[in-house]
Amino acid sequence: MTVPALSTSALPLLEIEGDVLVLGVRKTDEGPQLATEDPALADLQLALEAIGVTGAQDEVRRLPGTHGATESIALVGLGQGEVTANDLRYAAGSAARQLRGIQSLVLGLPTRSADDVLAVLEGAALGAYAYTPYRASSLEATKLPATSIIVATDAPRRRPHRESARGGRGGAQRARPRERTAERHVPGGPRRRGSRPR
Repeated sequence: MTVPALSTSALPLLEIEGDVLVLGVRKTDEGPQLATEDPALADLQLALEAIGVTGAQDEVRRLPGTHGATESIALVGLGQGEVTANDLRYAAGSAARQLRGIQSLVLGLPTRSADDVLAVLEGAALGAYAYTPYRASSLEATKLPATSIIVATDAPRRRPHRESARGGRGGAQRARPRERTAERHVPGGPRRRGSRPR
């Protein structure tokens, strides 16, 4: 059983080290659109139609050549219309599932919120999961998913709930009076120390 190590990075997209950099492509009426505004990738945008990429969901196309700090680049379709968290989850899962025989993936998908980041992490974890206990004889010849997946994002992280951050101290203090009250009203229960029988 293999489960990938998941992490996030706020470094510039092309400075994150990995085997494959995954970029999202939107499907539009004007043709495929790269879901990044990095000027260093402008030439790639111009070549999308020539490559044959459409931006349809579940479409993954890996390209040769070095790009930034990764050894190659892959394009994954985000579908048509506004990109939602579900679209990001699906795209991350497709990329992690189809790109095999590598050690690490860098997911450069368009994340604008903590929910988007969580969706990408969930999709990547599901896509890269591999159950291998009963494949010992053929495991060496099997191309497994990436064992390390980095999500490139500068979106704000989700903050813990206010009461959880306090360690539940207030909740414990509020619970004690209720426990004493319940004990006092239990018929036939043990008498409190110093109380007189009625």
